[in-house]
Amino acid sequence: MKAGQKINMKYLIIGAGGTGGVTGYYMKKAGKDVTLIARGEHLKKIQKQGLTLEKMWDKTEENISIPATDMEHYAEHPDVIFVCVKGYSLQETIPFIKRIARKNTIVIPVLNIYGTAGSSGNGRLHLCFCQH
Repeated sequence: MKAGQKINMKYLIIGAGGTGGVTGYYMKKAGKDVTLIARGEHLKKIQKQGLTLEKMWDKTEENISIPATDMEHYAEHPDVIFVCVKGYSLQETIPFIKRIARKNTIVIPVLNIYGTAGSSGNGRLHLCFCQH
């Protein structure tokens, strides 16, 4: 890479709710190449109408167009993956991450595990990051 050369990184955000949606919104506004992974009606709405953010402090809304798809149809290999899912959705997310991640992909977990401790059997969530 040459000095001053711009790096165009690809970002993927798995989960387009309160955490992932807001993260994706501001990354897109900053000019980043970001795609959201969503499901069902939420995905359809983002694809049709864009992503709308309501600012809590003044109740104003702003809408942006942002690429969104589901895990089944995403075929790229991002440089950075933000995992913004609830704890109970993590197990279905891991095979997807393994499929799209490359050796140098950075995976950043931003997990909402409130209320999901019962699913692990012992009240703890176990995360394992394996090198391949």
